Amino acid sequence: MTQNPSNNNAETSESGGLPSWVRPALEFSPALVFLVVQRSTRHLDDLGGLYWATISLMIVTPISLIVSRVVEKRWPIVPLVTGLVVGAMGGLTIYLNSELFIKMKPTILYGIMGGTLLFGLLMGRLFLRSVLGKNMPMDEEGWTILTRRISLYFFALAGLNEIIRRVLSTDHWTLVKTFGFGVATAAFFISQVKLIEKHWTGEVEPGASKENTDTTQNGPSD
Repeated sequence: MTQNPSNNNAETSESGGLPSWVRPALEFSPALVFLVVQRSTRHLDDLGGLYWATISLMIVTPISLIVSRVVEKRWPIVPLVTGLVVGAMGGLTIYLNSELFIKMKPTILYGIMGGTLLFGLLMGRLFLRSVLGKNMPMDEEGWTILTRRISLYFFALAGLNEIIRRVLSTDHWTLVKTFGFGVATAAFFISQVKLIEKHWTGEVEPGASKENTDTTQNGPSD
C-alpha cells in the first residue's frame, strides 16, 4: 500500500524532512517555559515570579537557538534577534532585581522589528522580500505594501505592550504576552491573504522552504 504524498507533506517539513511541528515548538518553547516558571514561582521572589522566569528564559532561549542551528543548518533571524534582546533585558532584570526591563522586552523587540522594516523601506530595501521572496513571489508593490503594514503592526504591538505592562498584573501580562500577541499576529497575517493573492506573480521556487522560510511570518515568539 502506497502512502499519499500530501500526507507526508503534512507530517514533515520540506526543510531536511523535519516534522512540521519542530520549528514552531523550538520558537514557542522559551515563551511557554517563561509562563510556566512565572506561575510556579510567583510567591518565591518579590517580582511575582519574574526573577526565576527570566533566568529560565535566558537558559532555554540559547538552547532553542542552538538546536535550531543544528537541525536547520542556519541561524533563524528573528529568534536570534529575540535571543540578543532576551540576554540584554534579562540580564538587567536579574542584576537590578527589577521587573521593568523584562516587561519592556516585547516593546524593544517589536520596535526593532518594525524599525528595521521601515528603515529598509525608506532606503529602498525590501527586507521581507529578501527573506520570504522565494516562498511568496509577489511584485514590488505588494512587498512594499506588506512591509509597510507589518512595520506599523509591530509598532502597534510595541505600544500595546507599554499599555498592558502598566495596567495589568504580572500574571495577566505574561498570559497576554505569551498567547494574546501570538493569536493577534496570526490573525493579522491571515488578514493579508487578499493582498498576497492580488500581487502574486508565480509559483514557489523549488527548495525555497529550506532556504527562506523564517519566523518573520509569525513575528517574535516571545
